[in-house]
Amino acid sequence: MIAEIGRSMLSSQLFWRIFGLYAAFTICTAAGFVFVLSSRHRATVFEEVRTRLVDEARLVRETLNSFDGSTDSEGLTEERAEYLGRIAGATSTRLTLFSPDGQQLWPPSDRKPSAPLNSRFERARLDEVAFSQDRTSDQGELRLSCLVRLGTSRDPRGYLESSVPLSQIEDRMTAVDYRLFAGGLLAGFLALLLTYLVVGRIIEPLGRLTDAAQDLAAGQLVAEVPVRSRNEIGRLAVAFNSMSRQLASRIAELQNERLRVQQNHQQLETVLGAMVEGVIAIDGRERIVFANTAARRLLDLTSAPLVDRPFWEVVRVPEIQRLVKEALTNCERQSRLEFEVARTQAVVGVLASPLSGNPCPGVVVVLHDVTDLRRLERLRREFVSNVSHELKTPLASISAYAETLLDGGLDDPEANQLFISRILEQAERLHVLILDLLQLARLETHEETFDLVPTDVVPVLAASVEEHSAVARAKSIDLIFEAATDAKRPFVLADADGLRTIVDNLLDNAVNYTPPEGRVTVRWGANQDEVWFEVEDTGVGIPRELQQRIFERFFRVDRARSREMGGTGLGLAIVKHLCQVFGGSVSVDSRLGKGSRFAVRLPASPSKPPSAQTLAGSLPKAETGVGGMA
Repeated sequence: MIAEIGRSMLSSQLFWRIFGLYAAFTICTAAGFVFVLSSRHRATVFEEVRTRLVDEARLVRETLNSFDGSTDSEGLTEERAEYLGRIAGATSTRLTLFSPDGQQLWPPSDRKPSAPLNSRFERARLDEVAFSQDRTSDQGELRLSCLVRLGTSRDPRGYLESSVPLSQIEDRMTAVDYRLFAGGLLAGFLALLLTYLVVGRIIEPLGRLTDAAQDLAAGQLVAEVPVRSRNEIGRLAVAFNSMSRQLASRIAELQNERLRVQQNHQQLETVLGAMVEGVIAIDGRERIVFANTAARRLLDLTSAPLVDRPFWEVVRVPEIQRLVKEALTNCERQSRLEFEVARTQAVVGVLASPLSGNPCPGVVVVLHDVTDLRRLERLRREFVSNVSHELKTPLASISAYAETLLDGGLDDPEANQLFISRILEQAERLHVLILDLLQLARLETHEETFDLVPTDVVPVLAASVEEHSAVARAKSIDLIFEAATDAKRPFVLADADGLRTIVDNLLDNAVNYTPPEGRVTVRWGANQDEVWFEVEDTGVGIPRELQQRIFERFFRVDRARSREMGGTGLGLAIVKHLCQVFGGSVSVDSRLGKGSRFAVRLPASPSKPPSAQTLAGSLPKAETGVGGMA
């Protein structure tokens, strides 16, 4: 049982605290007991030795007094000396006889009395007995001495000293101390052993309860302790076992419920995470409970964890913060607003819906990216405004010239010819504008059908360059066509007429808005996956902030100059839509005052076109606006 209790108690802090307290109390009690007994024994031994010395001195004194004669140096008889020697040899006590003046008579010695001796003699003369601890002059041994007066205090006849070595007394007391220490040690050990057993019997069930509680905390839900008694600890073990069983049942139910909640939560996170709209759930303390990926993207948030962070700390937009506060305050009304994200310039619509409850337990914020919608609305407004303006200008000119003719201009042969030619010019401009609008509308609604076949890009580029050569020479512009030295010809899957329209519109822009003595370069290239061609000019260039808008309908950098050159502002929009139809793209790189470079990239076709393919013609060519700036 001791071994079992010892093994179970080695790791018990409570056991060692209680056992240590009792052990310290037992050790201190045993040590005090031994110390008291040792002190009392030492005092008793000293008292016994002192009494024995006094008794022996007095007995010898009585015997010496029975002899006749004086005790001075001349009166020390042989009979007295023999008696003293016989007594000293029979006992362990050392006897010394002194004269009244302190001179040692027996055993014979030449030692003169010193100050300590005189003081002892004075005490002995007055008190009859004087004790002292002195070292002998011959051996240097520390001794306990008892000096007894012979005669009366007024007429002392001498002094008798009896002494024993203190070493004998110390040996005697040390032997007793050893016995007391051994007894105290044995009693302390037995007390500690008894304490160990008693405390162990008390702590051992508590240790088992502690281990079982730790196992229960670690997840071992069936941990139980054996019940070995019916006292308070036994009843505690019974209550613990009952609690363990009930807790295991409750935890099993909670785990099943938690598993269902986790499954639902994962499904909800999956659904919300896949949404295009951003969703942020906020609790009543304005802390974020959930935020999907779309919300991070729309609000341009960092990748740091957002859950359990204050909403005002994450989203530092005062309008949205006020919206959330209003939703938390007014639990019956949804609030919405739109704002523009500073860095991405995206327009985001925000809808804050409070959750049901009083007070409001939280708010769900739904974010919509309305950038494209607002851009399309702006483009629609601009398109209506631009179309109205573009149609209004030539119609106003036609109306003015017609009214002038009616007001008498018909009678002037020179004027009516001029006015009629201007009316015809403006009507042609309206016709071209309407054709461009119709073609652009067909491209946007996919009503325009194209015969997409592998088409050689080089003949299309060469034909367009040839057609624009006369205009370029008239304006003193160098029109350069950089033919590829590679024998491999680039083919794209496109419609030849549509491809010709792309090249003609880009060359019109470049030639019309490149100043005299300028240069327009057409180059092409191809690789295994892609065919590209570029139209580069040394014209006026395009400001960097406007380069993203030049492919919009009716957008012009310089509206007045574009109209003077007959442009409609739809040429680059047609180029963009045709490139998209052919699976490619168009881009621009321009510097103001240095010129522009338009690059068209189309997927390469793996096969060559049929040998009978020819460029039968082109679509009606769209008039463009500013060269490189339509």
